[in-house]
Amino acid sequence: MALHLKYETLPKNPELAESFDVYMCNGYSLPSFAVKFLKEEASLFEARDDDVYIVSYPKTGTTWLKTMVYLIRNKHFQALPKNLDEKFPYIEHARTNYSSVKTMESPRSLTTHLPYSLLPMDIHKKKCKILYITRNPRDVAVSYYHFAVMLAETQYKGTFNQFFERFLQDRGFSWFY
Repeated sequence: MALHLKYETLPKNPELAESFDVYMCNGYSLPSFAVKFLKEEASLFEARDDDVYIVSYPKTGTTWLKTMVYLIRNKHFQALPKNLDEKFPYIEHARTNYSSVKTMESPRSLTTHLPYSLLPMDIHKKKCKILYITRNPRDVAVSYYHFAVMLAETQYKGTFNQFFERFLQDRGFSWFY
């Protein structure tokens, strides 16, 4: 059964320094690549019973949790890889090669910033492990602002006050679960 999606593009608000499209999808604001994944890939996504999913809102400690899972799974004997995203690919991200996720050896460790209700249906059907991490929203907002300013994909040029207002209004930098 495919997930029923209702989505719309919200008009950009210049007062909030919006530099990219914001999509509302089933009540959550999401970046375009996540909506693309949900429309084109989610219904085809095949979960495995031994998959481990790190589910988090951006900037809540995802990298810390990935590091802990990596060290536990490798019994502390292997050095951390330089790029944890290669070992824990984001299922909805445009840079993820979906065919490579499909061919990963089990057990797979995967990451997502999708809300639980928007996860591919197959994840709900299998006996996957889901690890969820959260953080104080005030800390998240500050960390996310600095990340958005640095990130080429967002091209964020606004002030922290504008960013914080966007964050509170759920306009592209927030999709709390």
